[in-house]
Amino acid sequence: MSLLGLGFAILQLAKLRAETRAARDAAESARAAIRRELTNTELVRLDGTIQNLKEVHRTRNRDRALYEYATVLRALREIRLSHPTLSPDQQTEISRSISAVSNMEQAVEALPGEILQDASVELNRTLNEIQSGLLLELENQLARENS
Repeated sequence: MSLLGLGFAILQLAKLRAETRAARDAAESARAAIRRELTNTELVRLDGTIQNLKEVHRTRNRDRALYEYATVLRALREIRLSHPTLSPDQQTEISRSISAVSNMEQAVEALPGEILQDASVELNRTLNEIQSGLLLELENQLARENS
């Protein structure tokens, strides 16, 4: 009788172990899906902020541009810190983007007045490069991970 009870207990333990493993796998899968969704949201928000900044450049609004630079820099740093699994090339590209936006911020901050038309064009060219380079690469990686 006790051997039968022991056998039953072992079967139940094995079943419980399999269920625990399945629950752990499901939880990890859910966490990964949430991370991908948050990353997608971050990229969409960053792209929108860059679009706003380009419009601010076109209107030559120096003070608003300085505010938007801080927002773009914060978003880039958050992406870099919250995604340590990015490739070394992607990490380097994020660092270059941070440096480029920081340089833009310093240049605009040094202006005595509004942003000049020629400067606006050059600033937006740099932002376009970030959008078509870094953001596109990160979006493509996210798409690959989702498929």
